Amino acid sequence: MTTLSFSGDWPPLLGLSVSILVSFAAYLLYKVALRGIENPKARALPWLRAGAVFLVLLMLTGPVLRHRSTSGALTRLLVFVDASQSMSATDPEMDLVRKMAAARALGWLPASQASSNAEAASEELSSASHALRNALSGPPPREHELHAALDAFSKHLSQTLQSLRQGTLSNAEADDLNRQLVAPVKKMLPRYRPDSLSSITVPKECFDLVDLAARWQINIAQKARKMAVIESGGERKIEAALARFDQTTRMERVRSLLLDGGESSLISRLSANFNINLFALENSHARNLWSSTDGAETQPSNLPPPDATLTNIGSSLLERVDAARSSAKATLDSRTAVLLFTDGQHNDSSSPETIAKKLGDRGVPIYCIGIGSETRPPDLALLGIDAPQTIFHEDRVSGTATLKDDMPAGIPFQIKISLGDNVVWQKDMLTSQRSVLKVPFDFSLKDLVAEKIAANPSLKSLITLPLEASLTVLPQERETRNNSSRFIVRATTGKRKLLLLDGRPRWETRYIRSLFERDPQWQVNSLLAEPDGKTPWLRGLSAGAFPADEQTLSEYDMIIFGDVPPAMLSDVELQWISDFISKKGGGLLFLDGARQMLSSYGNRPLSRLLPVTFPTPEAGAGDSAIGPLELTERGRSFAALKLEENASDPAEVWKNLPPPRHLSRAVALPGTETLLESQTPQGRSPVLVFRQYGSGHIAYMASDETWRWRNEIAGKYQERFWSQLVNELAEATFSTLDDQIALDTDSFSYSPGLTAALRARIRDGKPRTSLEATLWRDGKRYASVHLLQEPSRADTFAGRSAPLEPGIYDFGVEDSGGPSKSTARVRFEVRLPQTGELSELTLKEEMLVKMAETSQGKYLREEQTADLLNHITPLKAGQVYESETLLWQSYWWFSPIILLLGLEWILRKRIGLL
Repeated sequence: MTTLSFSGDWPPLLGLSVSILVSFAAYLLYKVALRGIENPKARALPWLRAGAVFLVLLMLTGPVLRHRSTSGALTRLLVFVDASQSMSATDPEMDLVRKMAAARALGWLPASQASSNAEAASEELSSASHALRNALSGPPPREHELHAALDAFSKHLSQTLQSLRQGTLSNAEADDLNRQLVAPVKKMLPRYRPDSLSSITVPKECFDLVDLAARWQINIAQKARKMAVIESGGERKIEAALARFDQTTRMERVRSLLLDGGESSLISRLSANFNINLFALENSHARNLWSSTDGAETQPSNLPPPDATLTNIGSSLLERVDAARSSAKATLDSRTAVLLFTDGQHNDSSSPETIAKKLGDRGVPIYCIGIGSETRPPDLALLGIDAPQTIFHEDRVSGTATLKDDMPAGIPFQIKISLGDNVVWQKDMLTSQRSVLKVPFDFSLKDLVAEKIAANPSLKSLITLPLEASLTVLPQERETRNNSSRFIVRATTGKRKLLLLDGRPRWETRYIRSLFERDPQWQVNSLLAEPDGKTPWLRGLSAGAFPADEQTLSEYDMIIFGDVPPAMLSDVELQWISDFISKKGGGLLFLDGARQMLSSYGNRPLSRLLPVTFPTPEAGAGDSAIGPLELTERGRSFAALKLEENASDPAEVWKNLPPPRHLSRAVALPGTETLLESQTPQGRSPVLVFRQYGSGHIAYMASDETWRWRNEIAGKYQERFWSQLVNELAEATFSTLDDQIALDTDSFSYSPGLTAALRARIRDGKPRTSLEATLWRDGKRYASVHLLQEPSRADTFAGRSAPLEPGIYDFGVEDSGGPSKSTARVRFEVRLPQTGELSELTLKEEMLVKMAETSQGKYLREEQTADLLNHITPLKAGQVYESETLLWQSYWWFSPIILLLGLEWILRKRIGLL
């Protein structure tokens, strides 16, 4: 591969601009000098001179042809840089020795073997004591675990002692370290068997060793600093380097480690032996920044800003590795490796350790460079809010706020929850340095939504309330962007009302009444007939009375009509029920039973609502004669009958439920939909039949024995079935509805770039095949969305928006052929997700070590980046050959200049100008 680059005193753009301007000026001057000469050949002279001037001036840019060729298949090295927000943090709390080593690695302090040995020994001792302390701080270990921890501690100590004997400690000091730490640990090891599983009590001397190691580490760190002061030429240079480190973000340090140094930079040295691909980890994807096949002249001089709100160091790596290995340019015998610069703050769903294991199994090692410090900085953060998504507007919002408190104890602060400028809850607290704590909250939203309810009392909707929890910003905090968290609560403006009518107390209706009485979003009015079936119900507005007038009945959302004797209701009242369904759009469920009272209503108004007819008055078959419950093809797509979220075939769940012992014989009417059926001696018999009637929906249930399911799965399916069926019939699955339309979206909140699923159900009974919906963004008309009729429901329409931008959206329908005057709206929000990216600011070293070990790679801290080449060189394959042609010093450049000037001289002579 050959590429053109420039190495002269002038940058390419400046050189090109000056060359064009000067050569154009030379052309004009030459042309003026040739006035009066009629010879046509003279027209070429200005062009020849301008061309020569252009090439001469362009030499100042130093054009160079770089030739790169390879022999064999080079190892592909995929370099990933974490570009999330946590990489914008600084690390002034980092251990002093690590800071000095990092400053030396960044070139801010002079390199020194003695100082490096002391710093390495201090880090080794710190890691050893930290690992042993972690092993001892948990529950009582087993004997083999303590043996392994002491063995690892002993090996770390031996390496530390070896480093310290190379000029850091005197012989006497080294002997003291050996006597106080190394020898006691070796003496303890034989006491514990490496294969014993018995639990033991950790002896006090183990904890004494940890404390002693910490004191030695401090002593060695002080010696390392003194050596650095001497080698760097004074305390001021050390202080300046440390101050510079404290102010430099993690991403800036990565840029310096990776890109600084020109041809001696780490990325350039890696490119000399590997095929490099440089990526930025941004949210859930890895963005390609540069490839060594693009040429060194295109190598980036900077990295993208660390502003991604999510860190994915799992699946994004696997995705790029798979793409590289399947690339058409990749040869079968080429290897692949991963180099990862990150602080380890992974907060996506995939597991980095699992991905590392997969890559290791494929022979792809991961070399992790840990950026940052494990020391917790002083910080107060709001990790999350646990609150109900939907409440009744008169209920209280109760939940918990999870805080991270790494501040010194005793500092006053306040946590509050606000709706716009209104503070709805607050609490004064003191910092306690307890790391993670939960703070309960409880407040009322009644007054905040009362104004909206009063403005439109007939509208049944969910009012979206965007709330924000925030913490006082303290001056000592390292990061203040993690002090707030937004969440949404939707308040229902009215409880849904259920009218439950039955002719006798049955297990089924008792369960239904109990189920919906426990639901805060439902208000139940239950009426049972007296045993004689003739004593009339009370009429009125109170609970236990049938609605006294049609207007009162219309305030309900759902009616469950059981084995009600015909004498209990008049034809006028039955007509109210019919109008409640057809005109108001209410829901009605007929729950048949062994007495089969529904078949005795003859030609009365109620019979017109039934989706079935009754061919015989006989009771159903016995226990052994009724087959399993079976979903029809239409029933499989009916959402209310899906009893298991993850079931591949919902019909299998129904087949495994206990069948009813009694099943009322019925025949589904034409135009209705049978959702559930069973095999009986008389043939296949419908169990659940559905129909649309006017603007409402009706279902008929031929059995009242779902209580038998409780013997098998403790009521799980029974509760889900009745809740989903009643909510479907009453349109409770929609967020907003009025007398004309019901609306819903698939979420309350979206991330930018996602699409929203929109649903609308028209309740006027008019036939239509499509619908035009409108989206408003921040109060302004934003877009129109074409909704198509759902195959399963003639009155329901669905569609998807285009990718959404951040903002507050309202979804409604303005249709000239339908409910153009409806004011129903569904509100949702599009905003960046809160992933907790800034909640934790420490280096997750343990996870990165596991990733490296699992994939057969290597973990290094940022100050050890210079050692990377030693570890990664064994992966080298193939050979890279590079050469340069200095065009501005070659015949290829001078020959055109001499040719242009020679042609000019020949023409001038022939024209007679010489």
